[in-house]
Amino acid sequence: MKGAPRSRPTIGTILVAGAAFALTPNSVSLSQTSSSQDSLLATIQTIVVAPVATTGNLNVSGGSAANLETALEEQLDEAGFTVVPAFEFIGVWQHIADEVGGFFDEFTGERNDELFEVAVARLRRELRHRFDADAILHPELSEAIVPFVDGVARWDNRLEEVFGADGLNGEVRALSLEIFVEDTAGTELIANRTGIATMEAWHNDAWLPLHLEGVLSASRLVAEAVSSVLTPIVESKPSDSDRGR
Repeated sequence: MKGAPRSRPTIGTILVAGAAFALTPNSVSLSQTSSSQDSLLATIQTIVVAPVATTGNLNVSGGSAANLETALEEQLDEAGFTVVPAFEFIGVWQHIADEVGGFFDEFTGERNDELFEVAVARLRRELRHRFDADAILHPELSEAIVPFVDGVARWDNRLEEVFGADGLNGEVRALSLEIFVEDTAGTELIANRTGIATMEAWHNDAWLPLHLEGVLSASRLVAEAVSSVLTPIVESKPSDSDRGR
């Protein structure tokens, strides 16, 4: 099957107050966590949810990003964590960025990495001191080209029928949610990702793109993806009986 031109997504960033946060998902996967990282995960009680980042050419409206952030916050709260919402993260970072006056050279447009790293370290400290935060959860949306066989796509722990492609084999664009969690000292603890939905339908021998905002407005899809991607964090939380031992 032939479809739209294919390209791989790039490393994601989130723009907050004119500064780009470079995310490094998958630097620590669930299977790669050490015993010390497992121990750190088990001590997390208060989690800050950072704003949603995107990769490549994905453009997500503020409303859709907020809905996804809220879903993460609500499920973490239901799991027994104390949750600091994304707007608090943004407020602290905005204050720091305003004080610094910007991270980019007005002539070259290049970022002052040293100044930026100092500001990020300050952000972590302030989140820890202001909210007694143990960890920061960074969510990211990404697209990839994934294979499907007999009309069924399998990627990032998700299985889905590709609309209009019954019995066919090929490739389709698909959306995933990825998180990575770091403690407030900047130690990366864990990364995880899960598929959300395919982003194209096969119709009249051509791919029809599905609207990103429409996919993200489907509460069931978002809730399923959030539940899946948070599984290693939720499962790492000791029960009340375990804490009492």
